[in-house]
Order: sequence, then C-alpha cells, then structure tokens
Amino acid sequence: MSKYKLTFRLKQHTPMIHFQADQHGATLRASELKPKLDRFIIDQIGLTKTVVVKGENKEIQRDEFKDWFISEQHLALDYQVKIKATNIKKNVIHNGSDKVPNFFANIGDNYKDVYLTKADQIFVEIIVMNQSLKEKIDSYFGQFLLGTNFGMRQSKGFGSYSLENHPFESTDFDLSFDIDTSQIPSNLWRRRNGLFEDWHHELQLFGAIEIFYKSLRSGINRKGPNQVPIFYIKPAIFYFAMQVLKKQWD
Repeated sequence: MSKYKLTFRLKQHTPMIHFQADQHGATLRASELKPKLDRFIIDQIGLTKTVVVKGENKEIQRDEFKDWFISEQHLALDYQVKIKATNIKKNVIHNGSDKVPNFFANIGDNYKDVYLTKADQIFVEIIVMNQSLKEKIDSYFGQFLLGTNFGMRQSKGFGSYSLENHPFESTDFDLSFDIDTSQIPSNLWRRRNGLFEDWHHELQLFGAIEIFYKSLRSGINRKGPNQVPIFYIKPAIFYFAMQVLKKQWD
C-alpha cells in the first residue's frame, strides 16, 4: 500500500494560550488539530449521514467513504499528524491575571498559570494511505486554517495560523477589515506583566481587538485614579436590542 506525505508550513498570526507550555517543545498540538480537521473535511465533503437508531439520530459513515476512516466504529479519518516548531517563545500569564488584553482570565482560584507561546516556524506533516483522502486534505487544509483557531481563548483571536506564502482566499461572506494598532499603547500591559519586549506587537493587536469586542458585547468602562469614571459607553448590542428588537437590556 502506498504512503503519501503532505507537509505544510504555517505562519502564526497570534500567540497561542497553551496549558502545557511549560513542557519542552510545546506548540500547536496534533491532538487538537486532527479532530478539528477531521470534522471540517467530513462536513465539507459529506462523508457521513444521519440514521435513526432506536429512536435517536446517529451519525454513520457513508458506504463509499468507509475506507477513509480508521474503522467502521469511529468517525476519525485514517491519517497521522506530526507537528514540529522552531524557536518557540513563551511567557507566563499568572493565575487571576486580567492584564493581558482580550484574555478575560478571572475564572476561579483553581485556575493554573498558562503561557502565551509563538514559534518562528511550524511544520505540519501528514501521513495518509488513501490517495483520494490525501488530495482532499491538500485541497482543504488552507481553508480549514482560515476558520479555525487553537488553544485557549480561541474565540477571542488567540491561536490563529495560516499557510505560509499562501494568499487568503476570498469568499462570498467576507467581514475582514484592517485594525490600526498604532494608537493602542502596549507599554501599559508590558509594564504590569513584565512581558518580553518582543511581545509588543501582540499586545497592541489584542488591545485593539479588546476595545472593538467590548464596544460590541460588554461596553467600555474606563476609570482613572481612585476609580473615578473617565469614559463609559454601552455596547452596540444594547442599542440593537432596544431599537430593533424592542427589548430592555439589563
């Protein structure tokens, strides 16, 4: 049986919040990437179908794609993933910290320290036996990365990657826009957290994202010395609820 190898070089756009970054070589994990890639390919191609078993819906493999899976009992595709990274930089986020923009880390006393990590180069190696599956992985991998983040707080923009030297693909549903980070001071967070000097770009970026996110969802409440309010604005969703949905926002 033939063995096919795909190698992708990734560009890391934003730091990853990694719960095992204290270990040597911690970076993007194959154990997180593969299930997400499996699900993406299954959904994009329609490798499964839903049947009713004992009155409940159950997802099963389509007959024509059974040899794409590791077994008939599992919905995991049959390939292996290895990830290698070079020059991994990391810095600790201490328990209870809320000073890293867009992190929102106040989630209890049992929460352990975590780390921001980033790597200069990341290589994803995929070994697959099925040529048709290999071709689909090769075709969909870049698109998969554009819509998938990894690690903690991935919904807030952390853990974003794309294929190196590949342009972003345009789609019919495009909400992309540019963020000017030049007006967002990074020294505030760097001074409070002792973050490395070469993290200033990430702090500026996430400072801008945090302000934009709060303007939509939670509002902005800035206070000065002695907790005196200096700026307050309700979120955009508040006005949407009142003016469009005619609902009161508490």
